[in-house]
Amino acid sequence: MKTLILLSSFFLFFTCNKSVVSADNSPCVKGKLLIKGICMNYVIQVIDGDVNAHDLANVWKHPDTGVEYSNVFALESKCSFPSDIEEGEEFNFKIIEKPAEESCIVCKAYSPVPPTSLFIEVCP
Repeated sequence: MKTLILLSSFFLFFTCNKSVVSADNSPCVKGKLLIKGICMNYVIQVIDGDVNAHDLANVWKHPDTGVEYSNVFALESKCSFPSDIEEGEEFNFKIIEKPAEESCIVCKAYSPVPPTSLFIEVCP
């Protein structure tokens, strides 16, 4: 009986859905990099978490492909977004205020993105 209880406890411990938090213990949002456009014109979809609906494009249709996406935004924090996150990959992030300074060079070529954009920080 003790073995059964121990195994059950072990199973519950490793299958619990733990919330992801950032370094400052604020909750993180789960997102997915949908489009890795030219010159950091990235489109990110919110998969799970609390984000103000006014900060997202509820439905956005890509003008070149005609594909519709829901709950998306354009990446604004181009200088700090990790280069190793690939299109289709899920990751956790938190929304941040606009940094005092964005100190990187980003080309000016354009690819379509939603009309809403956010500064984000990827959670560890």
